[in-house]
Amino acid sequence: MFILMPASGFAFDKTRTISQDELSNGYGTINKKYDKRRPARPPRKRLPPLEQSFEKGSFAYSMGVDAAQSDDLVSAIRHWKLSSADGNFYADWQLARYYLGAFGGPKNDKDAIYYLQLVVVQYDLSSESRVRRQISADAMVELAIFFTSGSEAAAFKPSIAVALKLLKLASSSVGHAKANFLLGELYFTDEHIMPQKKRAVRYYTLAARKNYFAAQIKLGQIYYLQGRDFRTKIQGLAWLLVAGKNKPPELQKFANAIIAQSNGKELNEKQRQAANNIAERIYLKWNF
Repeated sequence: MFILMPASGFAFDKTRTISQDELSNGYGTINKKYDKRRPARPPRKRLPPLEQSFEKGSFAYSMGVDAAQSDDLVSAIRHWKLSSADGNFYADWQLARYYLGAFGGPKNDKDAIYYLQLVVVQYDLSSESRVRRQISADAMVELAIFFTSGSEAAAFKPSIAVALKLLKLASSSVGHAKANFLLGELYFTDEHIMPQKKRAVRYYTLAARKNYFAAQIKLGQIYYLQGRDFRTKIQGLAWLLVAGKNKPPELQKFANAIIAQSNGKELNEKQRQAANNIAERIYLKWNF
């Protein structure tokens, strides 16, 4: 039979002098008999469950990425579908992009809508992953486009109410530039809902501050071509100058063509210089 003994030098050497520290730390006092009973163990702390380090189906997803980078789209789609069947968020997004025509393949509205919906239902605005939030917002915007115009090929009926909800969610979650521009388009025209021009301009401005070219052009057209006074036209010219700054040649040409349309109210040199100064401030402030 084994007898448990305290595992200390004092237990095995009875001739050793006991220090005051030992007397006060675990061995009692000189007048108190040593208690061999073990002290009660503190309750064991329960560790939180470990979070998964990888998404479900991550291996098949990675295989699909490798295949896509090698231009083997057939293998890429096969692996991404296996990963999607396992619930992989990123595989759903790649498949949605593929059927939207992002990889140069044929578009398929029905499959694109299916995989976009799979992405959207998994959105989490509180996710710590900026990439995941951005993908969710991108999917919401693409799905909102289908809800705006519908799709005969996919027998998909439009719903402006759902489109607005998706675009506003994308706008509020990551400040999505395209979502803000599309909201501006919906509120500016009377094609789908009662126009709200001031609200539309606010959304255009949010998108323009993210260097979204179409929104900058839209503000330029509203202020420069339709402005009733020179102050408004100066603001519009500033946005058109920003739109053409550091953009590809074809976009610069487009912006310059609008600037050439003065609508009978040309700005003088001083006013054009003021527009240039405003454009520089906008460019520097929003770090385009």
